[in-house]
Amino acid sequence: MNLEWLIHPVSKETFVEEYLEKKPLVVKRNDPHYFNRLMSLEDIDVVLERGSISGRVEITMPNAQKKIPAAEYLNSQHSKNVVIRKGFNVSKMEQLYMQEKATILINASQYEWPALERLLETINNDLKTTSGANIFITPAQAQCFPAHFDEHDLFIIQIAGKKRWRIYESALYLPTQPQGGRVFDFSKLNLLYDLDIEAGDIVYFPRGFVHEVITTDSMSAHITLGCMHTTWLSVVAAYIRQLAEEEPLLRGAYMKDILCQGEARKKIIECLKQKFTHNLPLDVLAKIKPADAERSPVRATFQFTKHDLVNSERL
Repeated sequence: MNLEWLIHPVSKETFVEEYLEKKPLVVKRNDPHYFNRLMSLEDIDVVLERGSISGRVEITMPNAQKKIPAAEYLNSQHSKNVVIRKGFNVSKMEQLYMQEKATILINASQYEWPALERLLETINNDLKTTSGANIFITPAQAQCFPAHFDEHDLFIIQIAGKKRWRIYESALYLPTQPQGGRVFDFSKLNLLYDLDIEAGDIVYFPRGFVHEVITTDSMSAHITLGCMHTTWLSVVAAYIRQLAEEEPLLRGAYMKDILCQGEARKKIIECLKQKFTHNLPLDVLAKIKPADAERSPVRATFQFTKHDLVNSERL
């Protein structure tokens, strides 16, 4: 399993040239068993059981209409001011799922499922990304989050049931930060897709594209692969940090230098220009290792717990 298997019949070359960071890709397969090699609905029970024992995955239960405190579905004990989590309350999770229409969201699921970890490794190698995998199990007639955008590219892998996806044009071109609590007016964005994504289908869209997702008459289980790219921003920033190891001026206090006047100030500016541009061809930048890229690619966790978007403008 690799990137080309994931997006088949689209080739990796076509994907990079025509879709990557440019526009969404939707592949409808009419093959509900296509992703069985990766994960089935039954496998999710195994991930939950392993995660409850190891503590390596984080469970949240989001609902677009109301906030559900973690204390309602996580087992925990208090020791003075410290809360110690001790697995999941499965019966309470089932109750919230059925009665409150809450989604079961398993963050960092690759920790407990080797097939996901291997797929992420191949994607990271092909696209030079840092990626994580989250599993969403949503009941019928429910919505997990309001309309929003993310700061990382997304691959949506539908493994069971179906979901209605509305994908709009980009609200912010290649954002570097999550939407978080920032309020955007999405009402003027053009609708690009309004369709059901069914088992075996896949969707890709770049960061910044607004999406709103609901279930209708069926439950849904899908995997979201979040891919964080190594950007030119991170490469150049890493170059400057590396340069600072050799250049005392970059380690000096900014305030005292901006107070300089006349020739002294001009000299500082010219020195900075020279340091930033001297010996900076592409082959030099290619050797720089940004801090993001130095992290183990499959250990990154793309948490959705902070997407408290209740104040966002609805589409």
